[in-house]
Amino acid sequence: MKVINRAANSLLYRLSRKYLLGKFDFWEQMGIHIVQNNYYSSIPNLADLRKKIDSFEKQIDMSSFDWNEQTQSKLIEDIFPHIL
Repeated sequence: MKVINRAANSLLYRLSRKYLLGKFDFWEQMGIHIVQNNYYSSIPNLADLRKKIDSFEKQIDMSSFDWNEQTQSKLIEDIFPHIL
């Protein structure tokens, strides 16, 4: 009986390693979230990202944005003088 249990456990272990682990995309597409699926999760919902892919490729006009390059350069020089 112990031999059968050991063989069954070994088989289950190998099957779970092959078909469950590393299959994040598969389970995500099935609607099964392995991690929390909320705003505070550090791992995004891939289905939501795929729906919004166009917004990532859209060009945004930044000409009216004040980059304030002199102040940023001074800040970097003050904080990291040994690197520059």
